[in-house]
Amino acid sequence: MEKKTIDQAKVHSYIDHLQNQTHEKMMEHLKAFNDGVFAIIITILALEIPAPHSQAAYPAFTKSISIFLISFFSTKSQAISRNYLIFINKVDCNK
Repeated sequence: MEKKTIDQAKVHSYIDHLQNQTHEKMMEHLKAFNDGVFAIIITILALEIPAPHSQAAYPAFTKSISIFLISFFSTKSQAISRNYLIFINKVDCNK
């Protein structure tokens, strides 16, 4: 009976490949989750805008739209900053 030898370099190379592949998938899932959370936040902000029912309600409606736009851009700015920190700089979440 012939005994097979295991090439340790190939085993380590394969393990490194699997770890990198798993890390990439985890980062993709984290990015999708992150985008989903910000989408939900923006949707909740939009649902808080009251619909105007008369001409007299338009100044309040304009104020609500202005507040929504400020909140939208500040939230989007935070999302872009988070994506930059986590995904562009390749921050490792295991450290």
